[in-house]
Amino acid sequence: MCRTLAAFPTTCLERAKELKTRLGIFLHKSELGSDTGSVGKFEWSSKHSKEGRNFSEDVLGWKESFDLLLSSKNGVAAFHAFLKTEFSEENLEFWLACEEFKKLRSATKLASRAHKIFEEFIRSEAPKEVNIDHETRELTRVNLQAVTATCFDVAQGKTRTLMEKDSYPRFLKSPAYRDLAARTLEPPGGEGAGCKERWSHPSPRHSLPGRRERTVKEKAHLAACFRSTLSSRYCGTGFHTWEGPPTPTSRTSR
Repeated sequence: MCRTLAAFPTTCLERAKELKTRLGIFLHKSELGSDTGSVGKFEWSSKHSKEGRNFSEDVLGWKESFDLLLSSKNGVAAFHAFLKTEFSEENLEFWLACEEFKKLRSATKLASRAHKIFEEFIRSEAPKEVNIDHETRELTRVNLQAVTATCFDVAQGKTRTLMEKDSYPRFLKSPAYRDLAARTLEPPGGEGAGCKERWSHPSPRHSLPGRRERTVKEKAHLAACFRSTLSSRYCGTGFHTWEGPPTPTSRTSR
């Protein structure tokens, strides 16, 4: 093991490794829904995302705009976990399903997927019926007569607006997000908690190896913060080993 990693607490390294494994599982391989009603994968990436994006900037950026939240895989995962606590995760799942739908190029696949999305999210009494008005529902039904990549645009837009104006502000005020945002600014140590100091900007006098060591420590610490905060706050929502929502069942009106 290199000197940098050897000098870092084993506990944090293990937690960071565990986070990477679990996030990889539910962000890249999990599906939205069960085998009987799945449409699309819980896998949203954006041209705005960067491979080496600083984790703390990512987390703190979620409060800057709803677009930044949706452009972050970790942001989508955290927001989805929050929505599950409010029993309104179908809104985000529908939005994500529409994003995946618009990527399809085959007319046959478009038609098939469109009807699945409609049956799962749009029709009255659908297993995951989204909250849209009657006119939008009927317009979407008519659009299915000649399926195109834009047939869900109106419904998707209204669902997005609802999330941005309703659920998103509550997410930012939630204890889970506030704790996570605060802990991203903490230095590593003590299982990611208990330190009052904030990171200071690295001095130009610091050597390159020193800056690299600090970067490794910071990333591992923030990764541990992300997992520990969300898993504790959203305990019971399926965050730990997220393998898709449960088998669709009819819902009572909220």
